Amino acid sequence: MKSLSVAQTNQIITFLEQQQSTRQIVAYTDLNHSTISQVCFELCPDLQKASGGCPSLVTSTDMHHAI
Repeated sequence: MKSLSVAQTNQIITFLEQQQSTRQIVAYTDLNHSTISQVCFELCPDLQKASGGCPSLVTSTDMHHAI
């Protein structure tokens, strides 16, 4: 991993705490995606991760009717 200054590390942590994605942080900082992911893994392991994916097309009512 590229050595980062304290200011860069603090900036990345601030963006992560604001729920910014790594792609957005890359656009702001011009750092590599893997560098930001490594900082997140090492310094912010307790941050909640986005669930991602698409919402289900089948509702619970639809499932009940299908059964």
